[in-house]
Amino acid sequence: MRDDVIKLTQELVKVPSVKGRGRMKEVLEVVERYLRRFEGIGREEFEHNGVPSVLYFNRKTRPEKFRLLLNGHVDVVVAPEKLFEPRLEGDKLYGRGAMDMKGGVAAGVVAFAELVGKVNYPLGLQLTADEEVGGFDGVKWQLEEGVRSEFTIALEPTQLNVAVAAKGVLWVEVEAKGKSAHGAYPWLGDNAVVKLMRFLEEVLQTFPVPEGDDKWKTTCNLAYIKTENETTNKVPDTARARLDVRYVPADKEEVWKKIEMLAEKYPGVVVSKIMLESNHYVDPERKEVKLLTEVIEKVSGRKPKLIKNNGASDVRHFTSQGMAGVEFGAVGEGMHEEGEWVSVKSLGQVVEVLTRFGMMLE
Repeated sequence: MRDDVIKLTQELVKVPSVKGRGRMKEVLEVVERYLRRFEGIGREEFEHNGVPSVLYFNRKTRPEKFRLLLNGHVDVVVAPEKLFEPRLEGDKLYGRGAMDMKGGVAAGVVAFAELVGKVNYPLGLQLTADEEVGGFDGVKWQLEEGVRSEFTIALEPTQLNVAVAAKGVLWVEVEAKGKSAHGAYPWLGDNAVVKLMRFLEEVLQTFPVPEGDDKWKTTCNLAYIKTENETTNKVPDTARARLDVRYVPADKEEVWKKIEMLAEKYPGVVVSKIMLESNHYVDPERKEVKLLTEVIEKVSGRKPKLIKNNGASDVRHFTSQGMAGVEFGAVGEGMHEEGEWVSVKSLGQVVEVLTRFGMMLE
């Protein structure tokens, strides 16, 4: 299994499956070639807004509800071409997506193939290609098409810990309007960029960058500021910005209201919601969570932590509809960075954990 997961991860990394490059079906085909070696596997293809996804199961046809569903995404963020050449150095496998999350996908595929002929309950493997941009045409679309799961494991990198919660996501578009004038006579105009910056400064003060070890707080990232003004000697009359707010469950009902109230203080500033996504949460006392942590401890020799993630994943689409799920995956570093790597040893451990967990699940 170890050799399989290494080889499969390398093959997946080689495909630059970045949004807009049209390589998503190609990377899914890498998985398909691997699973063709095994009998008793059913398959269903999905496509929405040009985004493909696939669902595998240990039945001829899709079951009404999966007892266990392994979830992974094959899309990655933009990277230089050199990062799509996987490099193995000792225990570290380098490459774009090695950690996030083609290594996790490979581990899930290998574990799924191992379990297919050994469990009687409905088992599924879900692979999508749009998690990095929200998961709306992958997981969410499959759920709209009737896919259901009793317990889902999203194979995101968690350092062999179990993520039982994650922050919700609010994306905000901010537009400021002013009045143009010659740059030599600023008093004749109303500078939209300055107006926007004053509003943004107050927003960032309202949701400051957390200090210390406790990062479980609502945060706000200023993603960009733009203006149509390209002339130095002109007072800009329009400006736009985008905010990425990650909120803790306690702030769910108030976070948007706070931003709206702040905007009301600045005439000419208008805010609009681009996306508002629920936070992820599962009861840590749930039997599947307890069983998973027990298996991880036996395989790894250490008791896993139950963690809360600052970033969102596709598992939120399940939990927002009342279906339980967690994130569990390999050890690695450098997510979305040039030095991204995943531990080969941990990938083997993930396969073993999933296999044991699947065999013990009732």
